[in-house]
Order: sequence, then structure tokens, then C-alpha cells
Amino acid sequence: MNKQKLVIIIIAALGVVSTFLPWATVKLYASISINGTNGGDGWITLGLFAIAGTLSLIGDRKRPLNGTYKIITMVAGLVAAVVGILNIVNMRSKLSEISNQNFFGDQLKDMVSTGFGLWLIVICGLALAIVIYLMREKKPDAIPTNSQQNQ
Repeated sequence: MNKQKLVIIIIAALGVVSTFLPWATVKLYASISINGTNGGDGWITLGLFAIAGTLSLIGDRKRPLNGTYKIITMVAGLVAAVVGILNIVNMRSKLSEISNQNFFGDQLKDMVSTGFGLWLIVICGLALAIVIYLMREKKPDAIPTNSQQNQ
């Protein structure tokens, strides 16, 4: 199997798993975790990583992704990363808004944290795009003709 496709499959599988990991953790007497599938966004990221993994299994397994599959996989990774970033920003924004309202809101802000599953979504999404770019099939250099060699 092509190294690029193998790395894409691993990243996509990790992205799928991170959908089920904690996206937010509330620490009261015990820790309560909320994963991505508790809301709609986790299902979106799950689908995006599943598409990326599936596209890397289609076609000649000895050649890297190219053409439309490469673009779709790259976009799927970037969209998943954006979904993760928006969730992090949204969570922090709401906590900041609550903490400005009263004393208990400030205490709640200290009890809620972003889960590692959400950070992993962002990392995996960005990693997909970076891997596709860095491990792309390089075009061979043009072979100089006799007239170019004599110059």
C-alpha cells in the first residue's frame, strides 16, 4: 500500500475515534464527559473522516491520492478541523459570557474544560491536509533534450 494512503487511513481512523472521545469535561464531584456524538457536530466530523478513509481505499493502492479524491480528502480534513475549532471557540465564548454574568458563572468556567477528543479532531483534520500536500506524487523532472544539453 502507498505510504500516503496508509497515513491517511490511520489519521482518518484516529479522527473517527476522536468523535467518541470527550469533547468537553465538567468536573463536579466526579468528572462528566460529553463526546462529539452528543451533539450534531460529532456526526459531521465522523462522516468527514469516514469519507477521507474510504477514498484512500479506492483505486490503485500502490499510488497516492490524486485528482478529485485528493481534493475531497483535503477539504474533508480542513472542514473537520474548522468544525473542531468552531466548537472550541463557541464553548469558550459561552463560558466567558456566563462567567461575566455572576459569581457562579465564574466558578462554572473553572469546572468546564475542552476535552482532548475535540483537540484531536482539529489535529487530525489539519494533519490530513498536511499529509496529502507533503506526501503528494511528485512530477518527474523533465528530461533535457540534446539541444538543451548543448546550451
